[in-house]
Amino acid sequence: GTDGSLTVQMVRPPDDARKAKNSQNRGADPFTYGSP
Repeated sequence: GTDGSLTVQMVRPPDDARKAKNSQNRGADPFTYGSP
C-alpha cells in the first residue's frame, strides 16, 4: 500500500501488524480494547 502500514500487514501476520499499529495509537494490546 501507499501508506506502508498496509504493506506491513500483507507481509507480516495481522496480529503482529495490528499490535504494532495499536501500540503507537493506544499503547496497549488491541485485544485488550477489543479491536476488530
